[in-house]
Amino acid sequence: MKISFFNRFSDTSPLESDTSLLEIDIPDNTAEGVRIRRALEIAVKSKSNLVSADLSGANLRDATLRGANLRDVDLGGANLRDADLRGADLRDADLSDADLRGAYLRGADLRGANLHGANLRCAYLRGANLRNANLGDTNLRGANLRGANLRDTDMRDADMRDAYLHGANLRGADLGCANLCFADLGGTNLRGTNLRGTYLGSTNLHGADLGDKFGKLVGDRPVLTVGPIGSRNDTMMAFGCEKGIFVRSGCFFDSLELFEAAVSDAHGDNEHGRAYMNAIALIRTTWPE
Repeated sequence: MKISFFNRFSDTSPLESDTSLLEIDIPDNTAEGVRIRRALEIAVKSKSNLVSADLSGANLRDATLRGANLRDVDLGGANLRDADLRGADLRDADLSDADLRGAYLRGADLRGANLHGANLRCAYLRGANLRNANLGDTNLRGANLRGANLRDTDMRDADMRDAYLHGANLRGADLGCANLCFADLGGTNLRGTNLRGTYLGSTNLHGADLGDKFGKLVGDRPVLTVGPIGSRNDTMMAFGCEKGIFVRSGCFFDSLELFEAAVSDAHGDNEHGRAYMNAIALIRTTWPE
């Protein structure tokens, strides 16, 4: 059953708390669009049911949707620039390719949401829950994600330059090929995080936790990346941790000493073995005993 949200609003009748907005078409930046956008704000304030609504492509710039129940809503390609979505329930919502620049999402629940390709530049996501969300290929440049839950999140190829993630939970997240140059990841949980191909130039990783076996990263330059190297032309990463120096290369992730032994067994004195030994010498120069 379709509910005519337009008629309810145009008649200026109050919106009941169980009103369902299952099908909405909000025009672009027109008088009608502004009118309907304000109606949506009223619906949120009256706690109307917006679950599974179709708001794809809607112009909701500057809209006040604080605490809204937008679970499973289709907001693909929507304009939510500078919108107030504090504490909103956006679980499993489709926000792919949405414009969320400068949006205020503090404490929002985005578990399982699809934000692939979304523009979140300078968005405020402090304390937001993004567990299992898809943030692949998103623009998070300059975004505030302090204390956010990003566990098991897909963030491959995301642009996170200058982002602030201090104390965020990135356990099990996939940051493959993401750009984190000049980002602040101090004190983050990086247990099981995929950093393969991640750009970490001038990134603050002080105190980031790699797990019980490794401890926290230490020093001003706790990560060294070398590559392409080896028979697979892959990238190897070395980490200076509380419990020693550890190397990740392909499926290997263990101590520098065990890595050196593995290289010797696999390559001996061939060209790849010599290249790895040169890299090991560089690692030891970076973190002398």
